[in-house]
Amino acid sequence: MAVVNTPFDISRIHTPQGIFRLKGELQASPQKLVCRQLEILGSDGWLELRVEDNRTQVLLDALFEPVREHLKP
Repeated sequence: MAVVNTPFDISRIHTPQGIFRLKGELQASPQKLVCRQLEILGSDGWLELRVEDNRTQVLLDALFEPVREHLKP
């Protein structure tokens, strides 16, 4: 059976870590959030985060469950 990754484009998601806008895919195996674009809503509007930074990778790990729940049918 083939493993299917789920592409997504979320315009706004509220999480305990903040409010985000993100594009990428939910990787099935190993389970991981792979983002091409990640932005957080700050007091001055949307701020783009560098997805290649280590701190951003830690954040993406924390966002896995909220994004997975958001994408459920």
